[in-house]
Amino acid sequence: MTDSSPTVIDEALRRKAVTLSQLWRAFRLTPGRVHNAMRRDLLHDSRDEPWSEAEREAHRLLRAAGLTLWRTNFPIRLKGVTFFVDIAFPAQRVVIEVDGWEHHGTRAAFVKDRWRYARLGAARWTVLPIPAASITDDPDDVVEVVRAALENPR
Repeated sequence: MTDSSPTVIDEALRRKAVTLSQLWRAFRLTPGRVHNAMRRDLLHDSRDEPWSEAEREAHRLLRAAGLTLWRTNFPIRLKGVTFFVDIAFPAQRVVIEVDGWEHHGTRAAFVKDRWRYARLGAARWTVLPIPAASITDDPDDVVEVVRAALENPR
């Protein structure tokens, strides 16, 4: 991984090791640094604070499709437990979970997420578990599914 990789930014944001404002502040402190145009573009692309490359791609896709009013890493509190969902459209109670094999490669992770989705569904949230690869492989299908869920909220 190089310092030009968005993965470094995603991981730092996910771990809450740094905030996006702190990254922008550090960027502004080194105006003459080589490759700053690329760093500026990466920070701008991080404006919705993705926690993974797949989430970053999902944010790009939603913006390109003109979908708005979504929130990232959105907290939903149910019966004393807070779940952070990848992307939420709070007004329509629609959640997009970007599921990559890397994170869900164990039985325990798979089971934990299925229970989380079930609890969110029972609380009248529509959960769309989207395979991470589909964000780039089938973007039109992803947008179609998201639009359908938004047009037909529970």
